[in-house]
Amino acid sequence: MRVHDKSKYVLLENKAYIFLYPLLGLKHFVSAKPIQCYIYKYNDTSKYRLHLLYYNREDEQFKNFLSMFLFKHDFYLSHEVINDYLIVTFNLEHYKNTHDKVLNSKFSEIEIENKIRLESYYKDTSVNRTVESYLIPYKYKNEYSFEFNSPVEVFPNELCSKINLEKETLKLQDLYKK
Repeated sequence: MRVHDKSKYVLLENKAYIFLYPLLGLKHFVSAKPIQCYIYKYNDTSKYRLHLLYYNREDEQFKNFLSMFLFKHDFYLSHEVINDYLIVTFNLEHYKNTHDKVLNSKFSEIEIENKIRLESYYKDTSVNRTVESYLIPYKYKNEYSFEFNSPVEVFPNELCSKINLEKETLKLQDLYKK
């Protein structure tokens, strides 16, 4: 079985989505997944924030999800509607060590209790093994070595690509593109 599934690159490029969103404790709501998650927002560079971008839907199912799960969440800070989008902001100070590890691309150094949360979140998903390889790289270096036909020594301590803060920042102009 391949560890690194190339079809999952789009999800795996967004580090906020991979490593921070699951810490909110939200289950896999198929009809209410954010379009994207961001660490920074055009007008907010505060530390320890997570900004979730949703299409601003008017159906009852989505409204119930917002009122029952997002707006009542312990870490909920605010929300705003721009154009056809809803941005919901959370305060992740409770997870500041993990937040800092993500910002510094030190994914394998995330605290053990948060690694367990992440592994639990991804347990029955198609990206489970890839995310686990980012959290526990030493366990997968031999598989990567075999898969890429390269000596194990060439792989860095972190198997996940470094965070790209440009891509992790929600830009106002992105909300007006159609």
